[in-house]
Amino acid sequence: MPQLTEAQSKGLALPSFGTITAQSGRRNSVIAALTFTGGFSAVRQRLREWLCDGADRSTPSPNQIDVRARFAPLMRWVLSLWTSSDLALAIDPTMLSDRLCVIVASVVCRGCAIPVAWVAMPANKPGKWIEPAREPLTAC
Repeated sequence: MPQLTEAQSKGLALPSFGTITAQSGRRNSVIAALTFTGGFSAVRQRLREWLCDGADRSTPSPNQIDVRARFAPLMRWVLSLWTSSDLALAIDPTMLSDRLCVIVASVVCRGCAIPVAWVAMPANKPGKWIEPAREPLTAC
């Protein structure tokens, strides 16, 4: 994604590489897979910092990634590598306790799902959910 800075690209690549290497998205597994870049605690802190807003980091930074602006480029990248004429898109609502619902749209490939768009909203609240979930997909 050429619109990302070098630091943003590296920051995004690190947890992605760790997830692939660990063959798991579990935090401790990813950290263990990345310990070659530093000790366990240092890697854990680096990943934690990556998830913080720029102003909330130990070294505050004005740089932040507008995630929603990256959905369309991410989908274009996935499609540029796509060789099949068929494309399966999965919509997965995941509840995080009774506080949060994350709806993720993923391209299904060889038994895996590549997330390309998502939206988080309060859980267990009356109201529509398909419209907010559709919004990030229309950008793709």
